Parts: sequence; structure tokens; C-alpha cells
Amino acid sequence: MAVLAGGFLLLLQACFGTTEAPAPPASERLSSPQSLNPFFMSLAAIDARTSREPVRVMQIGDSHSANDSLSGRLRDRLQARFGDAGRGWLPAGVPYKYYRPHQVGIAEHGWRHVKPSDHEAVALGLDAVAAESQPVTGQSTGADMTIESTDPAGFDRFAVEFLTRPDGPPFAVAVDGGAPERVSTAAAMPAIRIFDRSLDRPARQVALTVEGRSPVVLLGWTVERRAPGIVYENHGTIGATIGLIGQMTPEAMSFELAERRPALLVVAFGTNEGFDDDLDIGRYGARFQDAVTALQRAAHGAPVLLLGTPDGNRAAKGCAATPCGTEGDACAWREPPKLAAVRDAQRRVAAQHGWAYWDWFAAMGGRC
Repeated sequence: MAVLAGGFLLLLQACFGTTEAPAPPASERLSSPQSLNPFFMSLAAIDARTSREPVRVMQIGDSHSANDSLSGRLRDRLQARFGDAGRGWLPAGVPYKYYRPHQVGIAEHGWRHVKPSDHEAVALGLDAVAAESQPVTGQSTGADMTIESTDPAGFDRFAVEFLTRPDGPPFAVAVDGGAPERVSTAAAMPAIRIFDRSLDRPARQVALTVEGRSPVVLLGWTVERRAPGIVYENHGTIGATIGLIGQMTPEAMSFELAERRPALLVVAFGTNEGFDDDLDIGRYGARFQDAVTALQRAAHGAPVLLLGTPDGNRAAKGCAATPCGTEGDACAWREPPKLAAVRDAQRRVAAQHGWAYWDWFAAMGGRC
């Protein structure tokens, strides 16, 4: 177990710890590693060949999670070490401009994406966004979206999560250009459902189509493999704070976590709060604690790894910015005053709950 724990520390160091400044040893950057023992046991089961299912990691956070750079690097390294079980769940379609998820290519036509700020009565899960079919004005055809695996091994499981309603129209799913399969979204009561297909041979692409103008609402989809290995999912929202957890529909969040049963929850919020000069730090710690506790409870007690906020700097408005650390220079790049306080609050909450805490700030070499 100690070997696996040490290996995971090295993975974090390799993914995030590139800096010219001296950083503390990996063992000093991760607090409470023993809380991750259930996750390490899942990895050990892969090594011992006693695991038959993928080990799922779910990273939830702000832009650092949305862009899939950090999560993508961890996914690559964990899958190289323990086996590649596929890409895992993603938001349906293209939820925002410049969306570039690793290991898959995605295209869509005729959809709009509903977010918490839209204040619409649509259930939102861990991705905090839903795709609603909305054909282009003046066109009689419906909507479509495709997901294509760029993984050489493809996938042998496809699933899509959708909402039902009494007058819900059907949508169709076609794998690798085969005959489409009709999926009904009609039900007596609104509910969250999953269409799940295991395939008898590896596939590369799924096309989903909606005919007509009545909307279909999708929450997410997945391409993965039914085999031992790692599935590393990133669920990130640009500009998000920890308050995003409270904007998720509780039933949808619980449904998704119960269905996916992650072996590890990676939580990465705090940068946007730290750049808010009006943040009430006294209240922040309690709100952060409540949100992560709710997330862990819905995940049936899965171990939690908090990624502490990284170093971040800004320059005064109207200045020609000078290098960080230039003493006495009002135009020098410097850390916002609340960012360190957010970092300290997260570290305290982690210690109180026995959650693992990884010091991203220290791994970068500290200030500047």
C-alpha cells in the first residue's frame, strides 16, 4: 500500500510540480494520505488481477478541471500504470466555446446548453449543464451530436443520461453507422434515466439524433470499456466557486454519484473565490465544508482529495505590469489578498474531516 501511495504522490508531482523554484518533498505536499487507503486498495486489486471493473476517479471543480489539462495528464499517467478503461462520462455535446476534451472528438448541431445562471427548471448534475435539442430557426430537421473515441482500443460501452417527461419525444442512437436504436423519453413523471448499451465488439463512434422540434434534454454521455483499469472523469465549470455544488439538482447529483460509484473524489475549487476581494472568509470555510460533505455523502463516503488553490497573481489596473516579487512597485504582479486565506481555510477543513489535501501552491514553489 505504501508503494501505491508513494506512486500516486509521484504522479501528482509529475503532473503539477514543474517549476524552477525549489519545492518541498512530495511527502510534505500531501496531507492525510492514509484517508486515500480505500482508493489505493482499488488500485492494488487491479495489480492483483482481482478487479473486474474500472476504478473511477471523478474530479470536480472550476476552470482548472474544465480544460482537462491537469485531469488529462493524471488520466494519461494513471491509465498507463493501471490500465486504460476509457474516457468516462462527459457533458453531452459541446457545453462551451473551445471545449476540447481529451481522448474523444465531439460535434453537435441544433442544441443549446442550459446552465445554472439561466434559471430554468432543468435538472443539472455534476457537469452543471444540460443539452436541450433546439433546431435552427427555419429548419424542419431535428438535432444531432456525435462522440468519437480517439483511443486506438475504442470502447465497448456507451451510455447517455437524459430527462423524461409525459410528452417526451424519442431520440435515436447509432453506433459506427449501424442501424439506429430508438430511445423513448416519455414517462408518466419527470425523471432521470440512462440508456446503457454494452457492445459485443470495440466501437469508435456514436451518433445521436432527434427528429422533429420537440426538445430532448441530455445531461451526459460516456464511452468506456468493461475491463479493469482507470476511468478518470473531469467535471469542471468555467468561473465556478464552491457554490456550484449547491446549484446542482440534488436528485441528479445523487443519481450520478450512485450510478458511477467513484473510488476517489478530487475537488478543485478556490481560485475564483481567492480573486474575490469581497469574499467573507469567515463564512467561506463553513460553506466549503458543507458542500464537500454533501458531495462525499452522495458518493457513499468515497475518499476525498482536495487540490489546494495554486499560486495566482494579478496586476493593478492601468499599470504596465512588472515581475512578481518586485518590492515597492505598485504595478508588480502580486497574489490577491484573499487567495492565501482561501487556501488556509481549505487546509483547515481538510484536517478537521480527515480529507487528503494536496498543496498545489507549495508544489509550484510557493509565491511567484
